[in-house]
Amino acid sequence: MKKSFRIIITAIVLVIGFSLIVNSLIGIQNVNRDIDEARPYFEEGVSIIFGTCRDALNLEDYNILEICHEQLKKQLEFCSFYGNPPVCNDPIIKEVELQIKSSSKPTLKELVIDASTIELLTYTNNEFSFSIDYPANWVIDEEMPYSKFGNYIVAFKDKPSYPEVFFSVKEEHMKDSSFELSFDKYKNELGREYIASINSEEKVQLGNLEAFDLQYSTFIGSTECFDKEFVINMQSSFVPIISWSTCTNEKYEKYLPLFEKIAYTFRPNVLIP
Repeated sequence: MKKSFRIIITAIVLVIGFSLIVNSLIGIQNVNRDIDEARPYFEEGVSIIFGTCRDALNLEDYNILEICHEQLKKQLEFCSFYGNPPVCNDPIIKEVELQIKSSSKPTLKELVIDASTIELLTYTNNEFSFSIDYPANWVIDEEMPYSKFGNYIVAFKDKPSYPEVFFSVKEEHMKDSSFELSFDKYKNELGREYIASINSEEKVQLGNLEAFDLQYSTFIGSTECFDKEFVINMQSSFVPIISWSTCTNEKYEKYLPLFEKIAYTFRPNVLIP
């Protein structure tokens, strides 16, 4: 009797063990099937990155190449998971590695736009009676929302880089006894919505108009944004402000020469009495 009982118990254990092995094999098969189904999407994603890398190599653009290199590193970590498909050994991977090692990140000076090479067109505003030049391949926008510091009259957008890159002309209405007092009032109100820090101010001439060249920083949370404005004396309550602002120091420095060139093209069509 005891022997029969042991045989029955052994048979039950074997059946249970066999069932577990079968279920385990089925689970492995399911996982393998899922991996096989996902592999083409992984390969397609890596191939898309390859396209960006080829463009970066052809254009010799270090910044894009650096982004491409980082994206490749993240994706190639999954190669063993997908069974090392051919895409994981594409020659472009070594080409990118070699180029990154042999290249050096451009200095800020190399990134700065050469304003003398930019073709400019003239924008004229009859309502406020002024003209200003702007880059020929930029977009004009006369329907910008209310600015934190003044009302927009017009903005000029570098469309691929917007909203990080655009220049604008804004309006303020000042009725103090002198332009200097009006400017001081405007400057002191810069921090009414965001923390503002004045970096420099200088009185300059824009053609035959006097203006203040004002540079300041604003803090939106922990993010520092960089601003440069020309506050212009039009000898009336209408005070135009030519403004350039971005929250990336690299872009601020890159476009600064172009912005200054644009600002010095500002001119009144008719002197407002």
